Amino acid sequence: MNRLAIRWLLPVMAVALLRSCLPRRSSSARARGRGGDVAKFVKELHQLPAMHLASPTRAGMLSATSAGKRIVAVGDHGTVLLSDDDGRTWRQAHDVPTRLMLTSVCFTDDMRGWAVGHWGVVLHTEDGGDSWKLLRQDTSVDQPLFSVYFMDRNRAWSWVCGRSHCAPAMAESIGHPSRCLRLRGDKAGPNLYRIFRAKEAGTLFIAAEMGLVYRSMTAARAGR
Repeated sequence: MNRLAIRWLLPVMAVALLRSCLPRRSSSARARGRGGDVAKFVKELHQLPAMHLASPTRAGMLSATSAGKRIVAVGDHGTVLLSDDDGRTWRQAHDVPTRLMLTSVCFTDDMRGWAVGHWGVVLHTEDGGDSWKLLRQDTSVDQPLFSVYFMDRNRAWSWVCGRSHCAPAMAESIGHPSRCLRLRGDKAGPNLYRIFRAKEAGTLFIAAEMGLVYRSMTAARAGR
């Protein structure tokens, strides 16, 4: 073995020897540590406002809708983008009280809208998306909300779809839904990804994983 090889091996052997002398944590302790780190990270994250990005149009966007003549898009890091010229230019809304990922947005007119996202976050705006108010979030359980839909401002039923459930609530109390309707009896039901309304009045559809599609013939009842 030449001197160069010995010189390279000595630091490696020293690090290995040092590691062997250190106390090892059990696998359960390591798992608890990781879980604690994630919980701490999420709690810190939900207290932060949306990131103000240098290039907001490069952010990952997950949903878009119209608010009158305006287009509103939502996505990663709590980013909300607004366009008043049919998508030619975009600007970022600067008053969004969460940095969690937003997955869906819905407006009933040119001013009033709702957005939902990970960790059960629900936001509401009354100025066309320029500023938002936090209505709900729950960092104690990983239950993302994937889709939100309001029929209109007069019939204020909302449907918030997420992991294994679809919860209806009145617009005035969307932050605290009165009940949660599960479309399957087991706890590990399918994720419900998208809710939308067909042309026929009162007919709602929910697209889910595993090739499932649910249909509701009335706006206030869960799909069958």
